Amino acid sequence: MDSQIAIVLLRLLHITFGMFWVGSALTTSFLTLPTVRATGPVGGQFFGEFMRRTGYHNLMLIAGLVTIATGLALYWDFYVGLAWNLSRPGPETIFGLGGLIAIVVAIAANTLIPSVSKQLAAIGSRIQAQGAGGAPEPELIAERGRLSSRLAHIGMANAALLVMAVALMAVGRYV
Repeated sequence: MDSQIAIVLLRLLHITFGMFWVGSALTTSFLTLPTVRATGPVGGQFFGEFMRRTGYHNLMLIAGLVTIATGLALYWDFYVGLAWNLSRPGPETIFGLGGLIAIVVAIAANTLIPSVSKQLAAIGSRIQAQGAGGAPEPELIAERGRLSSRLAHIGMANAALLVMAVALMAVGRYV
């Protein structure tokens, strides 16, 4: 990529979409989901409706893909052909590690989170159906709690890893 304008645009897209991706992951994992869990069934209904109305998962998918694609283009332009040296890392190693972490998070977020969310939705429907005829089975309540906890842990791990990727990107050029 020879054009300085193209590099500036790639960096602008990379940083803007990355900020959205990381900020949303942090907000969801450390603020929204704990509140949803604390408010029980009402919180679950809110979060289900939030996901349906906003297309949140698709927004996060797009943000992650744009961030990764622009990061790969920038990496290719500046560092392709340079070998990583873990004993004495340079910018190519630090940016590369940050990028690998982001790719792992994107894969995990787009495989694990939808799977657990679908299971949670199915349990919620069964609990709602049972609630109409009396109290729901304790096993279903326990399963909902287990799945909710798993979703929270996946989200927190992803958010923490994204912060690590951002930290590597922030210091990469100074190494």
